[in-house]
Amino acid sequence: MSKSKHTPGPWIAISNAIIKAQNGRDVADTRGIYSTFEYKNVSDKHRKEMFAEQKANVRLIAAAPEYASEVEEAIGWLNSILETNARSADEVFEILTVMRDRFVKLQAKATGGSDE
Repeated sequence: MSKSKHTPGPWIAISNAIIKAQNGRDVADTRGIYSTFEYKNVSDKHRKEMFAEQKANVRLIAAAPEYASEVEEAIGWLNSILETNARSADEVFEILTVMRDRFVKLQAKATGGSDE
């Protein structure tokens, strides 16, 4: 496994615009995604859409370290399956089921389908 260069996770969405690392370090602030002028000069409907997009961006950014970790682990599992013929079909099925379940949970978290 490679040593990452980014701020260690987990990252936490502490508001609808700010992401912090567990160690308290600032990771990202999406408040600048729309200028104050742009935000003030749109309809209420569009402002709600902008706010929802900003909130979704924050969830996705906050999940990035977990995505990176899960992908790295999945690559390791897949390599172990491909590099050996010692695994039975049941073992392969079990590994793939665990991988799928972990990715489904993470995807739900990143897209707002879960509060975890």
